[in-house]
Amino acid sequence: MNIFFIKVKNFLFSKILYISILFLISVVIFFICFISTLNYNIVGACDSFFITAALLIGGGGLQIVGNQGTFDVMSYSFANLFASYKKGGEKKYEDVVSYRNLKQEKRNKSKFNFIFYFIYGVIYLIGAFICLSFIY
Repeated sequence: MNIFFIKVKNFLFSKILYISILFLISVVIFFICFISTLNYNIVGACDSFFITAALLIGGGGLQIVGNQGTFDVMSYSFANLFASYKKGGEKKYEDVVSYRNLKQEKRNKSKFNFIFYFIYGVIYLIGAFICLSFIY
């Protein structure tokens, strides 16, 4: 049990910058939504909380899908797009398989990044329900 907590602590300390940046982005999204609703009361806050939660949970879902390698073909195409327009242009990657193998190592390091999206999304969703309870 003690080894589990040590691994979790090391994982969180290695991701502290990622967690901080995601928190900052979520706060910015909330305030952008709150200001753009032009409804500066509890209803506007409730809407902003819900929109931010939906974006964060959706981003976490896309993170899961991206970690499976779903977008590798599109990423490979964009990486080699400019080389195809140059005369005698040299491609960055030989083929899709080599590109996928190179990206697999990076995906293994960021395997559980989606958890932070879901945690922040649930926190904002709880904030939306609290604001909603004040309305009704």
